[in-house]
Amino acid sequence: MSRQPRLFLLLLFTAIACGYLLFYCLDALPLRLWDEGRRAVNALEMWSGESHLLVPSFLGEPDHWGTKPPLLVWSQALAMQVLGPTVLAVRLPAALATLVTCLFLVYFSARHLNRHWAGVVAALCLVTVPFYMNGHAARSGDFDALLVLWLTMGVLYLYLFLQENSKRALLLSAIALTLALWTKGVAALFFLPGIFLLCLFVPSYRFALTNWRVYVAVLLPIASLVGYYLLREIYDPGFIHLLWENELGGRFSQPLEGHRGGPMFYVGQLLLWPTEQPWWLCLVVVPLLYWRRATDRPLLRYLLVLLVTHLMILTLASTKLLWYAMPQVPLYCLLLGLGFQALLDWIAVEKRSAYTNWFALAGLLLCFTWPYLNMANHVAQTQHGPEYSSTTVYGGYLPALDELATYTLLLPSYNPSAIFYAQLAQRRGVEVNIAYLDTPPVRVHPGAAAVTGFSKGTSVVVCEMTPWMHMDGNYRFSSSHEISPCKCLKVEGAK
Repeated sequence: MSRQPRLFLLLLFTAIACGYLLFYCLDALPLRLWDEGRRAVNALEMWSGESHLLVPSFLGEPDHWGTKPPLLVWSQALAMQVLGPTVLAVRLPAALATLVTCLFLVYFSARHLNRHWAGVVAALCLVTVPFYMNGHAARSGDFDALLVLWLTMGVLYLYLFLQENSKRALLLSAIALTLALWTKGVAALFFLPGIFLLCLFVPSYRFALTNWRVYVAVLLPIASLVGYYLLREIYDPGFIHLLWENELGGRFSQPLEGHRGGPMFYVGQLLLWPTEQPWWLCLVVVPLLYWRRATDRPLLRYLLVLLVTHLMILTLASTKLLWYAMPQVPLYCLLLGLGFQALLDWIAVEKRSAYTNWFALAGLLLCFTWPYLNMANHVAQTQHGPEYSSTTVYGGYLPALDELATYTLLLPSYNPSAIFYAQLAQRRGVEVNIAYLDTPPVRVHPGAAAVTGFSKGTSVVVCEMTPWMHMDGNYRFSSSHEISPCKCLKVEGAK
């Protein structure tokens, strides 16, 4: 088969196989706590015109707990413009970004590396590993999937520039870096130290150190980010101080919000957890490839240096979260894809086989049938596990109360996903008040109201144990509506 039709078929196969796992039941689960719920509120308020384009807001006030640039929120607000304010619109940008990442791995491997099956294996690996499909990445309304897309494009096009001195590749890499910076700020720069070391110690790459275009390609994206920060400081005074505390200095100098770990945190999670992640296979594949495949050595060296330096930077930071390592995942997947391709090439050359593509398909079935079926079963779930089940039930319950004119949602603590669903109810004409047992800081929830007292006739919605115990211990009430575990309680008086 000629080159172009083969690439088209590989892209089509990847789009169908990966697209199913990425989009099936994408909006079935309610929004999760923390980042996904807060980004949903940011996007909802931007879509409805309640916030400035450069200053995402939370409950009508500039969001001082989320200091990332607004590219993700823009994309979610745009999705809401098309689909309405739905969970699907919140998660769609991440799912699309992951699909494009998969297709790019296939395209880049076939077009620029002449390794047609390596990209397919990398793409399938990406969407069948729970680490990437859960929580913060592929099927979540969070920053990381979008960041991973831009960084994957950026580092691979930069490799192409270093190999071929291609101005087009450098331009594409600069555009990708700009978008990565506007997605998650300084986290987009963590591959640059490794690239600098490569340019310094690899003789064939040293031309980049004296190429003015390289400095423009790095400094202009950074200047655009600094320009955004300065503009936001104008519209939101005090932002740069918050930025320093939350991103530039705080996360490196101390573990924010209790997210700490030892020096082996990322190594243990990524490489030494074989029952959950396949990256430990790279420890076997990479040495074999390096010594037996001279044509792969420049790419292997490039990827390994980037992975090691990125891992070192993350390890030096005091705040440790597993999803900070998400940008590494496609690079690990590509290493595994190169190993698969090497095996196919050995079969084709040593055995003189005319059935290499059939061997490739058989290998894909052997390696990915079980992980694929497991992931398909996982994405079909419509209920969160126990870690989220009690805190994410609001999305299914609050629409059932639309016949009420007003009620108070009693929360044990900060819960942005519940706030998102409450805001949707307000847009449907219901007056929803929010009260907390444990009042969050002003920076987290501006104007948060603590529980004081409920007068007779007040309708109070509780879905979690501590609000229920508070109501049961302090008030007489009747239950006017119930869908377990949520209840709407009509207060009859204090005990």
